[in-house]
Amino acid sequence: MPTLVYLIISLIKVTVYAHNCRITRQDNQTIADCTRLKLNDVPTDLPLDIAGLDLSYNQISMIQNDVFDSFSNLTTLTMDFNNLHTIYGDVFKGLKQLRWLSMNHNHLNISSFDIVLRPLLRLQHLDIRYNINKTLNKVEPMVYPYFGNLTYLTNLYMDLAQKTTP
Repeated sequence: MPTLVYLIISLIKVTVYAHNCRITRQDNQTIADCTRLKLNDVPTDLPLDIAGLDLSYNQISMIQNDVFDSFSNLTTLTMDFNNLHTIYGDVFKGLKQLRWLSMNHNHLNISSFDIVLRPLLRLQHLDIRYNINKTLNKVEPMVYPYFGNLTYLTNLYMDLAQKTTP
């Protein structure tokens, strides 16, 4: 009977504790799948030992500093297809283990990414495609970020020019 009570409490804890994100264990790592949950913010009540976090297809528009500080084991972070337009300078400072970062199909100005990405010294994969902003048919000038400190970076996906329409 105590085992059954523990199991029920554990299940309740995961549902409440994890913002309805699906928490799984794969290859001895904790993965949080928070896709398509209509989230406006990054959940901060996820298990602290997560290695993978997928926040794709939500409504997140801004990421505040320190939001990822508790997730020091994070190696994979995916935030594709959100409404991201603002990422503050120190947002990734606690993610020393991060190797995979994908933020494609958002509204980010990647010109300031050299500052934002500076702490990610182990980053190997970076996908920031489809982030060129268009505002009232006006294309903002684009300055490509400096990636010289990302010495482990082997896969970089980014836009090189604004796609024009006739």
